[in-house]
Amino acid sequence: MEKAMLDLTPQSIENTLPDPAGVEAVEGQQESPGGGVVVDASPQNEDFHPQMSSTPEREDREKKAEKRFKRLQAEKHELRKLNIHLRKQLAKMRKEKERARKSEMRAKERLRHIERVKPKGGKKLAKERKLAVVSFLTRDENSRLLPGKKDTITKNKIKEQRRILTKPLTELHVLYNSEMKKSLHLSYRQFARRRPFYVTEPKAKDRDTCACMDHENVHLLANKLYSRGLLKTKSISELLVMIVCDPKNKDCMDRVCAKCCFEEVEFPETESSSEVTWEQWKRVTSTNGERMFGNMVKQIYNGTIKELMELFSQKLESLAIHQFNWLHQAEQFRYLKQNITECEAVLHVDFSENYACKLSTEVQAFHFGGSRQQATIHTAVLYTVHGTKSYATLSDSLRHDERAVWAHLEPILGELRETFPQITTLHIQSDGPVTQYRNKNNFYLLSTVPFLSGFTKVTWNFSEKSHGKGAPDGIGGAIKREADRFVQRGGELQAPQQLYEMLNTRLGSSITHYWVNRESIEKYDELIPDNLEAVKGTFKIHQVWSSQPSQITHRTVSCFCRKTERSPCPCYKPVTVDLRVKRTVCNTENPPSSPPQQPREQENLDLCGKFVIVIYDEKPYVGQVLEDVGEEVQVNCMLQSGDKNLFVWPQTVDLIFYYRKDVHAVISEPEPATSRFSKLTLQDWVKFRNTSA
Repeated sequence: MEKAMLDLTPQSIENTLPDPAGVEAVEGQQESPGGGVVVDASPQNEDFHPQMSSTPEREDREKKAEKRFKRLQAEKHELRKLNIHLRKQLAKMRKEKERARKSEMRAKERLRHIERVKPKGGKKLAKERKLAVVSFLTRDENSRLLPGKKDTITKNKIKEQRRILTKPLTELHVLYNSEMKKSLHLSYRQFARRRPFYVTEPKAKDRDTCACMDHENVHLLANKLYSRGLLKTKSISELLVMIVCDPKNKDCMDRVCAKCCFEEVEFPETESSSEVTWEQWKRVTSTNGERMFGNMVKQIYNGTIKELMELFSQKLESLAIHQFNWLHQAEQFRYLKQNITECEAVLHVDFSENYACKLSTEVQAFHFGGSRQQATIHTAVLYTVHGTKSYATLSDSLRHDERAVWAHLEPILGELRETFPQITTLHIQSDGPVTQYRNKNNFYLLSTVPFLSGFTKVTWNFSEKSHGKGAPDGIGGAIKREADRFVQRGGELQAPQQLYEMLNTRLGSSITHYWVNRESIEKYDELIPDNLEAVKGTFKIHQVWSSQPSQITHRTVSCFCRKTERSPCPCYKPVTVDLRVKRTVCNTENPPSSPPQQPREQENLDLCGKFVIVIYDEKPYVGQVLEDVGEEVQVNCMLQSGDKNLFVWPQTVDLIFYYRKDVHAVISEPEPATSRFSKLTLQDWVKFRNTSA
């Protein structure tokens, strides 16, 4: 039975049992005298080597095996998940491939259909649409050019002067589709996408400081009525359509059409006695003792709804002809530039704001004092069949009258005749200030000076008041921007001559610069006769035509339907005036007892804006007419420095109404003599001295 039992004792334990002989030897050892057992240092069995237990090693192996098992289980789980994910991706890719194949088939089918039905020249049509939108949005009646030197925008390294829209883009889109042919019609999204990058919506910083008072007053009334639900629209164009047959017909807009002259805007029924307030721009005259002052203020009025509606109808009716003149002149200018012939040239001119010369470092007395010099800048854009060219003429003379205008035009016309001798017809465009362009002296110079240069026909076309912004304004901004950049880099521009020299040294500029000295301006003073008669209705003239020296033909709006002919067309009732001086022939048989009285030119002339010599307490004074009311004129007078030819504007404005009979003579604008004083021309000074005597 004992032999049949298994020996379960581990081998490691068996190896550790001591030898019996060794045990007996230990037992037979003697005790030491101290009571301890003396053990022999050398063992009896020298081959005995005790072994360590194997239980910890097995546990380590088991732990390692368990960890490896868990790791393999985790890897198996991850591989299973990856397999499922790859199967899903494969199925998804198969679906996408099938979807792409079907989409490709549909695209090919659609392309084949388009190729069958689309008209030829698709790319050409797209280009025409793009050009049509750009041309439409850059019209002066649809967008306004900002003249500031900082009003630029750059895209893809292309810098352009900014233009801001004058109407909402939705309204312009409707107007575009109504004007263009059907093949150029666009949806609003396509229309907005083709808008040039430099034509933008107005921003808060684009505050309009040159707004038209007539339009602004009607806008204020329309906004008030619209807010009360009495108008369905605030658009002036849509409101004018309600009261006229055809907004492009002058008789309708002038309110003389037999069909629509009594039409008015219809208002819904409302409580007409309700109180309401509205605003209007108005010139207010205030007095301080004997002195009178004229200021523009935005005044608040109180009244009833009925009074507001009556005022709106009256203002809208008077605005109709102003709106027609503005849009008609812009359309004629555009037609003229788009239909130039080989023998024609169009010159668009305007005075830019004077540039104040600057230094990189200025002392306080120079910066705030009167030592800073100013440069006059007259800008022009020339249009010919060969292209467009920009000009800027600079001068240290601050005169902006008609004589200075022709002195600034002289080098440009000389270059034009030298470069293109085949051009014999000149069309000039400008705004219409009476102190610069629209006056009898300019009409006379227009009918004489160009013929001396070889031109056979010349016209001068004026834009409607408060709507004269155009391409020349951008030239002035570019010049001032370049000058400021030069000063910021450490340059010195102390005098106008230095500004001109700096601009001429700039490379790559597309603007041609000329210098105009004072002598060139003064020589035109001698060309104008003293007793030149005024042209009746000067303020309403928008076109002056001359094909014979000293003879002009004028009319209320421009027309170029026969611009290639020598004589003007009969449209809009042109009037011919002979500007040659009328001499009085004395009767030698019966001589008069007294010398003949010279005709007083100021009796029939609208003096508003003119400089005159007036008599007050039997003393002459130089001043500028601010308002012309019947038999009285309001004059802002200057102070004379002793008996010298020096005049200065007083700190307190000297504004008084005079009778027309007290206006002794009309003179040109005084030219600067010093930083504070101005002086009269030699002829005007003689008139002033004779009046004093």
